[in-house]
Amino acid sequence: MANAKPKGGTAAPSIETPQKRVLSGAIGAPNLKSQIKTGRTVIVCCKYPNGMILRLQQKETAIEQTMTGPKEFDRWVDKPGSPKYVIAGAGYPVMAPKGFPRQVPIEGAYGMTFGIPADFWAEWVEQNKLAPYVVDGAIFAMSSRDDATALARENESFKTGLEPLEVGRERITDHRLPKPKAAHIYYTEADARAETHSA
Repeated sequence: MANAKPKGGTAAPSIETPQKRVLSGAIGAPNLKSQIKTGRTVIVCCKYPNGMILRLQQKETAIEQTMTGPKEFDRWVDKPGSPKYVIAGAGYPVMAPKGFPRQVPIEGAYGMTFGIPADFWAEWVEQNKLAPYVVDGAIFAMSSRDDATALARENESFKTGLEPLEVGRERITDHRLPKPKAAHIYYTEADARAETHSA
């Protein structure tokens, strides 16, 4: 996103964010164009607890009926014959049931999935380059485990918003919990007890 210019004509200073640091080192479609169809693989790191399923799509033209007659529009559908890859997330059961898949390596609160074809990743990133999870750095890929580990650890403090609620000793302290609109309305019994003790 371009920096806004104030009335004086001088560009506003760029703000460094974890998202920008992730994307500056991650492999995206532009970096892989010269390596497509080489059979090389990448390590995909995902910070969403449940991971993601990646698949390629293609654009097609469809027709819908409107009050003024038929109208053409573009829509995205699954690409025929394209494989899909299950990307592991950082979440894992505390007591995994018998037969549950083994936990993948976790670095910097990112789950690491190995062996994803580089050409597939390049095309997927190009199709999803404006998606929040790509822009924010919730998912990225590197060509080596050392690079993936380093980048994941560098961005360990980056939050996706899907992390467990932060709980204090007496009440839930997570900033995502909405505040009551009226006095003496509490979301948990612990909040009510804490308010009573502080009165």
